[in-house]
Amino acid sequence: MHLRVDTYLLRLKDIIFDIVNSIPYNRVKKIFDQRSEVLDEVEWLRDKELLNVIKNFVDPEDSDRLLDVATGTGALLSYFSCYVQEAHGIDISGKMVAKTQKNVLNSDEACRDNMASITVQDVHNLEFPKNYFDIIVCRNGLHHFIGIKKALMEMRRVLKKSTGKIVIVEGIALNENDVALWRSILELKDPARRNSFATLHSGNYEAFFAQLLIKAGLHYERSRIYCVDRSVKNWLRGINGIRGVKYKHRIMQLLRSAPEEFKMRYNMREKGDDIIMVHPVVMIQARDTLTEEV
Repeated sequence: MHLRVDTYLLRLKDIIFDIVNSIPYNRVKKIFDQRSEVLDEVEWLRDKELLNVIKNFVDPEDSDRLLDVATGTGALLSYFSCYVQEAHGIDISGKMVAKTQKNVLNSDEACRDNMASITVQDVHNLEFPKNYFDIIVCRNGLHHFIGIKKALMEMRRVLKKSTGKIVIVEGIALNENDVALWRSILELKDPARRNSFATLHSGNYEAFFAQLLIKAGLHYERSRIYCVDRSVKNWLRGINGIRGVKYKHRIMQLLRSAPEEFKMRYNMREKGDDIIMVHPVVMIQARDTLTEEV
């Protein structure tokens, strides 16, 4: 009887979650449908050196089954497909998925024989069976999820308990003093952000992720920070429309008026009407807490 009541309560919570979040969910979906037209032009996402750094951190084996969550237009998925036996990609946006399928078909780098599926799925309700994946990678997706705990719990459900690992890749600030400026920039740049990670910096990210992961039954294992050069003008390609022109201009103003120590920390330099600067990302590896008992 208790088990039946608990099951009903869990289902009720899922229904309430879906109803409450249907509007922001559809809004995020619409934004990424629009971004599918330009995301391939954002160069740092396809940066081979960065992709190789992430691959070396993940350390895949050729027998692994991999899931790329929030695959976007498939840059990471295509790259990883040659290092695993089976690669799957999911995204909330149907237009992103269509773009990824086209990119994989036309790519000289993707190992198409290892591509198992590229599908539209909601990370909060994955359609895969439990204990299915050896590796789950989520790059630049977590801060867009409506319910981070629910999304992480779903990833944990489909992860192999004894050997599986989840790798999260997110941008961070290099210093606590940079947080206020980065927050202002990201609020202008990315209206799809459901959860602001803009307060993360090199001094607090480990404690933040450790706490976030443990709530979902995962434990923080290790991390690495890596900085990649990027063109700010190119980075802002994802902002569309009249609103985008205004916000791009404002972001450039904020960066050009930043304190000198900020500019030095991010190696900022002018290049024509563009700004080149380093973009710090952190890679976090997590495992199921049950792994510790195996």
